Amino acid sequence: MSQVHTDFRWSFLGCSQRGASHVRQNLPNQDAIEHWPPDGGSPSIILAVADGHGSAKSFRSNLGARFAVETAIAICREFLERMKGAEPSAVKTDAELRIPRRIFQEWKRRVEDHHRQNPFTDAELDHLAEQAGPAVRERATRPEQLATAYGSTLLAVVLADEFLISFQLGDGDVLAVSDATGVAERVIPKDESLIANETTSLCQGEDGLRYVRYRFQLLRDSAPAMLLLSTDGYVNSFASPDAFLKVGADYLDMLCKDGSKEIAKNLPHWLEDTSSNGSGDDITVGIVYRCQPPLSKPGDRQPETESPIASASVEKASTTKATSNVSEKLPEKETHPSERSAEGTEDHKLT
Repeated sequence: MSQVHTDFRWSFLGCSQRGASHVRQNLPNQDAIEHWPPDGGSPSIILAVADGHGSAKSFRSNLGARFAVETAIAICREFLERMKGAEPSAVKTDAELRIPRRIFQEWKRRVEDHHRQNPFTDAELDHLAEQAGPAVRERATRPEQLATAYGSTLLAVVLADEFLISFQLGDGDVLAVSDATGVAERVIPKDESLIANETTSLCQGEDGLRYVRYRFQLLRDSAPAMLLLSTDGYVNSFASPDAFLKVGADYLDMLCKDGSKEIAKNLPHWLEDTSSNGSGDDITVGIVYRCQPPLSKPGDRQPETESPIASASVEKASTTKATSNVSEKLPEKETHPSERSAEGTEDHKLT
């Protein structure tokens, strides 16, 4: 890298919680999360979070999400090794041009390998026909449609000694929180082209590269105290986007006050409650936080909530009719139509 030496060290905490709706319907958790390295206190860290679509057509999306995070970690590790000693401008260019394409390619290879060894069963295809009709069943077996069964979103961040790289395909959130201000902000703006339950997806193949949103930041400009990656089951459990952003700041407060072990112990229970009282969807949260220099709490600001979920998700449950009916089916995600161009700034989209 260049001559700047920030000497940051990073650690991780997080978990993936099966959604209340999936428990009721006896469906698996279709989210996935992975990070590297496994030990804390590292100068570099990679975190990936994925959300399998869960629609009838994406009946193996729990596997697709797992393939997505494992692939992202492997490709980003190769990237960090390859770019040792490179200047930031070279790092930025290489990341933008190579990482997303390599992830799409490797994810597709893993899907094809898995299907070759584990062809769709009659039970899977019969269930698909019941849910979506015989025509959809027939299309699912076409070679060009196989990946749809495994469809997944992907969010990933790479933090190294000098830079932060963020990628996003589909819904979900990447938040950064500063301990100078205590304010949480989206690292990558929301994709306004996504409507209702549509999402862009790895199953769109390399045509989906145009929907990948990307950001490169030098840490000497603005190093975060904490990053939070989450699937959309989390933000959809809150009454408003502002309520969700406050939770990012609350996690920083709790890290400073109670430490990471206390959050890690309680996080599965918090996410279970959030899903039950909110979206009903699977929820995955991954947090990367700075352990050197030590975190500092900005001012004497008190957390907005007793836990980072309680008040906001309860408010959501009381104001959203869908979450009050325990037998109601969670809306299924559909892949974003590839023919419609995605909107957004050029700074955050790959072309």
